[in-house]
Amino acid sequence: MQPVPVLVVNGQLLVVREGKAVEFSWQSANEVNLSHFVVEQSSDGLQFQAAGTVNANGGYKYSFEIPTASISQLPPFRGWGFFRLKMVDKDGKVAYSKVYTISLTTNPLSLITIIPNPAKDQITITGKNLQRYQIIDNLGRVLLSTKAADGTQTIDVSGLSKGVYLVKGYSAEGNVVTGKFLKE
Repeated sequence: MQPVPVLVVNGQLLVVREGKAVEFSWQSANEVNLSHFVVEQSSDGLQFQAAGTVNANGGYKYSFEIPTASISQLPPFRGWGFFRLKMVDKDGKVAYSKVYTISLTTNPLSLITIIPNPAKDQITITGKNLQRYQIIDNLGRVLLSTKAADGTQTIDVSGLSKGVYLVKGYSAEGNVVTGKFLKE
């Protein structure tokens, strides 16, 4: 069986706070026999549901806006959204993009960045004025605790099982910020 003949070249998520929406923009290449894209969203990075459909137009640049109200209704919503593209060709064949993650927190100073996300072997965590990080599983167990140099730390996650993990960052003042990443 041939895969869907389309390649997502550049995908990005932008939070449009004033309009209270998330804009998902992407470019594609090799659009042969492509019917449409389904933008899918998830609160946990594992179970996805359709947020909407964008018809293929051969234009190779696409955009889809998702109201944050519809994202926040995903149980259990905790300020993070996971998104991916389902690509459907005219014969019904399906392929998926990588998963994109966005924080929908209202305070940009409380963000930590985790890249790549999803991750396979390692992640790099960056946060403003953070001195140490913890990786926590879905049962609340601290799997790893590490110090950060200048708020940035690269961590080997190759030994973790597939799933969603919580990252807690701690500042010298005792502030705690959190983020999530998906281990593939």
